[in-house]
Amino acid sequence: MINGLESAQINDGVESKDLISLQHAFEVFSKASETLQHSYAHLQTETHRLQQELAAANEELQRAQRLQAMGEMAIQLAHEIRNPLGSIELFAALLSKELRDKVDQKGWAEQIVTGVKFLNTIVTNMLTFTKVSRPQFTLFDLEQMIAETLVFLEPVCVQRNIHLTQCRSEQSLLIEGDREMLRQMLINLLMNGLQAMPEQGTLAVAATSDEPGLVQIEVQDTGVGIPEENLSRIFDPFFTTNEKGTGLGLSLVHQIVQKHHGTVAVESQFGHGTRFKIRLPAKQYQEV
Repeated sequence: MINGLESAQINDGVESKDLISLQHAFEVFSKASETLQHSYAHLQTETHRLQQELAAANEELQRAQRLQAMGEMAIQLAHEIRNPLGSIELFAALLSKELRDKVDQKGWAEQIVTGVKFLNTIVTNMLTFTKVSRPQFTLFDLEQMIAETLVFLEPVCVQRNIHLTQCRSEQSLLIEGDREMLRQMLINLLMNGLQAMPEQGTLAVAATSDEPGLVQIEVQDTGVGIPEENLSRIFDPFFTTNEKGTGLGLSLVHQIVQKHHGTVAVESQFGHGTRFKIRLPAKQYQEV
């Protein structure tokens, strides 16, 4: 028979085991509760992040739709403007030839031609910027393309008393690229230099091949320069400090260089001019 003392000891043992089991269950519950709270907090944070991303994605989608609509309208306007511009340039050039003996009037006609060239560059920038296109790579003489482009801008430089120079390489510089795209890139760099020198100065272009497989194009002006705080933004679309500018020229330069797997760098000292350095592979690899 179990006496009273032994019965009390047994009961104490059972209660002790029950207490330990209860404590263990409470610990498990506490840990589970803590884990659940952490999971809930993480879920709230993740939900908030996803909501922000969704809002940003919706905003970006709306912005893209607006830009697409603006781009389509810009293309239509550009095509409508380009046709009469061609006629104006043609007749102004013919008028300039007819007025060869009348210096003042001939100068007016040449100014019309110059203005049309500037407008045509702006229109071409709009069309190129809004059009998604891949470069058509062909082999061509880079020096010859530069020389032809300088001839295009020579009348503008003469009117503004700007000295236009080309530093030619001792060797032929053949490059594989989209000739018209790179020509448009060069025109925009030169136009940027001209805008920085409203009255007089020097605008120089040089092409070199100091490293195997690479060519470098430098465009340097003696204009007003670019403030240091603006250097990081000059390639942003629509950023411009020129009241008459569109902010597309340098952005398009950056876009064309990227499509040719190259790099563009700028050095400028405010009040002392600017130099752009374009580095391009002479031989392009084809995208798949």
